[in-house]
Amino acid sequence: MTLRALVDDRMLTQLMDFFPDECTIQIATTAYNSFNEGIKTWGSYAGHEDLACRRAWTGGGEYRRPNQSFGINAFTIVLRGYYDTITNEMRVKMGSNYYNILLIEYDAQDTMTRLTAELVT
Repeated sequence: MTLRALVDDRMLTQLMDFFPDECTIQIATTAYNSFNEGIKTWGSYAGHEDLACRRAWTGGGEYRRPNQSFGINAFTIVLRGYYDTITNEMRVKMGSNYYNILLIEYDAQDTMTRLTAELVT
């Protein structure tokens, strides 16, 4: 008897509404100016443009320190497909928003990639 995956890839392609958005993974390159200051620029990571995805807010809040306060908005972004070359030094562009990748996880059948990310404001 042949062992089959719990989630068939063909089923995921039929679930168009399950991944209603498109994401692009971006990677940074650093160039140095005449003062030896690093200037980071972002560009699309080859083969990772317009990926089918879904985003959900998972929490956040405002945090205070003695001389500063800051807010964190955490999201889970699920990509249709297994992308094992994505690292937490990359970011996600979804529409006009950008998200720093904090954590990368995969499902047991290697059919989806789950990113925990924070909204860049």
